[in-house]
Amino acid sequence: MRGFTLVELIVVLGILFSLLAFSVPSLTQNQRQTEIDSAGSLLISDLRNQQIKSMLGDTETAATATSAGIYFQTDRYTLFRGQTYSAQDSGNVVVILDPQFEFTATNFPSSQIVFARGSGEAGNFTSDSYSLTLTDIQSQVSRVITVNKYGVVQAVD
Repeated sequence: MRGFTLVELIVVLGILFSLLAFSVPSLTQNQRQTEIDSAGSLLISDLRNQQIKSMLGDTETAATATSAGIYFQTDRYTLFRGQTYSAQDSGNVVVILDPQFEFTATNFPSSQIVFARGSGEAGNFTSDSYSLTLTDIQSQVSRVITVNKYGVVQAVD
């Protein structure tokens, strides 16, 4: 008679389950890293767009051109126009982070960065560069983003 014995089937299934048990954590770690990289890329894009608005004098239907910046909170950041963040400004755009992410370290003065009109340099800098850390709360995977006093935005690996 041809076929597999019960012992052979149990051994093969045991090997398959062992391989699966080792590969699943690796796959979820890669997924978490990809998600945080994507959120970090969106933030970098928003920082650069605010800088470009300041450099070009984008008025966004306002009477005069002004600076633009971003204000950071633990679970969100706000795109704003002007020299300082004002919560009452109806032109603010709030970007809420995915609930699994938060800013765990932000060392920008007053939790905000403002890009100078014309030059695009970051204002109120007393250091060569400032950074913020975007962290996945569950896995503790994080992404560090820096901005130097000249307005250069980059992710640190």
